[in-house]
Amino acid sequence: IGEYKLRISQSFVCLPDEDWNDLTEVNSHPIALMQCREFLAQHPKMKVVEAEDTALSAEIIKRENLKGHAAICSKAAAERYGMKGNLVAGANIAGFEKIASAMMSQGVV
Repeated sequence: IGEYKLRISQSFVCLPDEDWNDLTEVNSHPIALMQCREFLAQHPKMKVVEAEDTALSAEIIKRENLKGHAAICSKAAAERYGMKGNLVAGANIAGFEKIASAMMSQGVV
């Protein structure tokens, strides 16, 4: 049992033909929104909407061609759905419990 630290980087993304100044709403998972609260505080007029998943937020915006909407998601999700974006939170560190697989296979944990 131990802890694994993982750097979490989030991107603020929108449709490729969108103008950053026309964005009115940002969608993402509540934890991602919390990780980017300083960035969001700089854009108080933008409506913040909690969603089920970071990548799903980008996918829905792309699939439904939602003009004026942005998502906070990973760079990989932005690339997958053809979104343009900027890194907004690159210094977050998340800790996860790590459990040895041998212990799990023996039924100890």
